[in-house]
This record gives sequence, structure tokens and C-alpha cells, in this order.
Amino acid sequence: MVDHQLGTTLPQELYADEITLGIVKPHAYSHRMAIENMITKSGLLIPVRKFPYTISPSLARLHYEEHHGKYFYEALVEMMTSGPSEIMIVEGENAIQRLADLSGETDPRSAATGTIRHRFGQKDGQIMYNAFHRSFDPDPSKARRAVKREITLYFDREELPPHIAELLDAL
Repeated sequence: MVDHQLGTTLPQELYADEITLGIVKPHAYSHRMAIENMITKSGLLIPVRKFPYTISPSLARLHYEEHHGKYFYEALVEMMTSGPSEIMIVEGENAIQRLADLSGETDPRSAATGTIRHRFGQKDGQIMYNAFHRSFDPDPSKARRAVKREITLYFDREELPPHIAELLDAL
């Protein structure tokens, strides 16, 4: 299901200047509404989302290809394909950094109190169940490329409202 929650219902002057991708992971899917509320209460919008969405093993491997060969890669692919996820495009001023801040550190034990990963993540031995993926790279020039790559992995252009497609093209 693709839900254009807000999409083209907003006046053009209210559209934000940046988009990013977020994924509520399978182990946190039951908390997706609480996670959505955290995002929207922060002032970010969720104009497009897919749920429930089960990620295929081939898509998970493609998405996380930079981790291939690392000790956690196979467990990550298995976890990401273990059940339904919610895939969302998040929109707002400085959305990439703001969603990264709201998500928290990768390890939920190190994530700041009140962040998505602190509230809904857990660590079981060497495996992190950190509840939420967001497109991000600490290098701003690479962050926008990462966002564009990941959005195009999960969304066809025809699924996007026109203003989101334009923001994607601008990345």
C-alpha cells in the first residue's frame, strides 16, 4: 500500500526543501504509529509511506551492500526480511539531519534518551535491533546521494507526488 498521507494537499509554498528515507524495521513494526507520531511531532512530514511492506532478501542485500562481509551482515539481512516494515519518505527543512538526530545513535544503548532507537531498540549479543533505519552519511555531499539511492530502491517515480519527485531529482 502506498499512502500519500499529505502529498499534494499542501499549498506549494508549504513544501519543504529536503526529503529523506526512513524505515520502521520488522521488530519495531508494532510501534510504527508511535514512531510516526515522534516524527510528525518534531515538525517533519511523512507525505508518502508503504506499509505493511516485506523487504525481499535480494532488496535487503542491495540496500545494505556496503556492509557485505562484515560480521553482522547476514543477521541484518535476516532481520530486515523477517516481517513487515514501514517504508516512509520524510520531508522537512533539514530533514536528513533532523531525522538522524531523532533516530539516535546506531546502538540503542548509546542513543540519547527520547530518541527512536533509545525507546524502541534493543541489543541482543552482537546483533542490534535498533528499530529504525534512516538514510544518512556524516559527509553532507554523500548524504544526499545516499537518500536518493535508498528512496529509488523502495519507490517508483510514479508512486511519488510531484513535489516529492522534484525534490528527489534535486538530490
